[in-house]
Amino acid sequence: MAVVTVRRLPNDVHQALAAVAAVNGRSMEAEAREILTRHVLPDQSFGFGARLKQIGQKARATDNEIDTILNIQPDVVAVPMDLLS
Repeated sequence: MAVVTVRRLPNDVHQALAAVAAVNGRSMEAEAREILTRHVLPDQSFGFGARLKQIGQKARATDNEIDTILNIQPDVVAVPMDLLS
């Protein structure tokens, strides 16, 4: 992978990047990478799969939390109906 160095970045831009990165739970480097990727390759950020990935990353939910949100009870076994009786 290539490496890019940004020199003479204004302090207010640096602080804003740090704030956005913190809100998104990323390092400043990861946030800058995300911003550049979205800007340079916008077609890839609007696909259904990419959107689901973004939602999952933002939610950071565990399987148990998802089960709770969706009201899934994994210990309950479904019993088929007897339609012939």
